[in-house]
Amino acid sequence: MAVAASEACIARQPRDAMQPPASAGSAALDLDEKITPTDLKLLQSNPSTETRAQFAAKFGRQYDAFSATSSKEFADTILYHLAKDVEVTVRQALAETIAESLDLPNAIAMELGTDDIDIARPVLERSAVLQDPQLTEIIQSQADYYAFAIAGRQTISEDVSDSLIASENTDTIVRLLNNEGASFSEDGLLRLATDFAGNSHIQEHLVKLPNLPPDVVDRLIDGIGETLEWDLITSRSIEPTEARRLVNAMKGQASKALAKRSAAQLAGSDDLQDRMAKGVLNPLDILSFLRDGNVGKFEIALSTIAKVDLKHTRRLLYNLDKRAIAALCLRANMGTPQYMAIRMALDLADSGVSDVHAKRVKYPLKTTRFVQDQYERLRKDEKTIRQFF
Repeated sequence: MAVAASEACIARQPRDAMQPPASAGSAALDLDEKITPTDLKLLQSNPSTETRAQFAAKFGRQYDAFSATSSKEFADTILYHLAKDVEVTVRQALAETIAESLDLPNAIAMELGTDDIDIARPVLERSAVLQDPQLTEIIQSQADYYAFAIAGRQTISEDVSDSLIASENTDTIVRLLNNEGASFSEDGLLRLATDFAGNSHIQEHLVKLPNLPPDVVDRLIDGIGETLEWDLITSRSIEPTEARRLVNAMKGQASKALAKRSAAQLAGSDDLQDRMAKGVLNPLDILSFLRDGNVGKFEIALSTIAKVDLKHTRRLLYNLDKRAIAALCLRANMGTPQYMAIRMALDLADSGVSDVHAKRVKYPLKTTRFVQDQYERLRKDEKTIRQFF
């Protein structure tokens, strides 16, 4: 344990950096006090695992203060020996308390970051000393637990994000997608949208990312159409007869907007509320109801997820101001691709009825971009969203 070096390190501390010695008969270190010569004597006389772990935790909390003085060389000597301790509990106590130190030598950070996962986790999650190439190396060479820990870092660069996606581990990718400090490259997002199209856990979180690149949104919309086997979405077009069917169903429901709900509607609402409570009602269900022309269930499901009264949900759906639909979908925590699919279906149906002479009515790319931008702008505009509720 290099106690002599430790004593020398402490001896060279400024006097005001040290607290009065603890009682010589103390059986354990006082973790709230600064390291004292008494601590070192106790460590020398009783070098048990517990005492070493207590010392490691205490030292880790004070390492930055030691590094700021002329004793850094001695502090690093102690650090080196603690990081090499044969006992896992000692190394773990050190890692927990020193993980956020900006003075932590890179080599020690790397050593702790590739140690047993319980030791590595705090360093991988919190240490700013580790650089992107080192994090990438750890992701590629270590078990999935290490990548999962890295996915929880406060900030994650595009390069590290790409490496985490390449790990192909669902839990790691989901944690990454839920990390507000993560940055994503367009290639990485496209890979998630394409290679993991059948992974509902990943897709559920991917679609909710803000400011997705247009190409990624397009691919996700295609995926929604393929999942639901909905040609209207994947082809971005609709036949006038299909448009009339959908619009007539909408108008039939809209005419009942202010009427008292029927017993069937109440039963349907209760069923969807139950599914919502069990976590088995999701945005794809809403789209499937719309695809099947079951507008009543579509409205009730959207109302249920958004936690908005059914009458008000209908007012928003059939509002001339299209921002009302966007606000409703944002309240339902829908991702941009899911909103785009709903908006596209409604717009195409309306266009198809208006242009009855066309064989198929297409949804213009320019309109797609405009609708997407509008949704993303509204996402950041809480004041406008509140106006609709």
